[in-house]
Amino acid sequence: MITKSDLGDTGQTAALTAQLTEINPRAEVQALDLNAVPIDRVCALLFETRAYAPDYIPPDELTRTFLRAKMAPATSPLGGKARMATGHLHDVVSCVFQSEEPIELDCLNAFLDTAQERYGTRLWRCKGIVQAVSLRQRLIVQGVQGVVQISGGTVWRNYEPRRTTLVFIGQEIEPAWILERLQSCVGRNVTAAA
Repeated sequence: MITKSDLGDTGQTAALTAQLTEINPRAEVQALDLNAVPIDRVCALLFETRAYAPDYIPPDELTRTFLRAKMAPATSPLGGKARMATGHLHDVVSCVFQSEEPIELDCLNAFLDTAQERYGTRLWRCKGIVQAVSLRQRLIVQGVQGVVQISGGTVWRNYEPRRTTLVFIGQEIEPAWILERLQSCVGRNVTAAA
């Protein structure tokens, strides 16, 4: 929430919005006049809980993340998509993997173990939602430093699109390596390689 935006010009507000979005891509940035906005709207923004909703990433958030990405999507003939977001400062890197095809859970577990060994404490955060082969419910991935947990989420509803979305953030991590390994976990790729 940006207050007192009336004291600066639109260029300053836009620059501040861009900087805040880089710091926390999950946060919705809005300029508000606290004298004109109803208090319930202000409270709703202050207590917004997107970061605590582990089994749902709002479509507008994904759109904002992908629009910030400086690399176009790499689309696999098998249906997987991967995008890299490179707008961080210095050596901080993030990448987003997305696939419409289900992921082999054993392969994902092996990848997460290998990534922990490869990057150690440089892999700061990983999180996302996984559509796994032969499972009716979505899986929730939460990882901070060396601790990664995969837990069961809600059952996929018939009308909702099933997809895997995983986000990785760290220091000097290699998005191309991460995306290549995750793409190899897509169900059809694993079956074809076996």
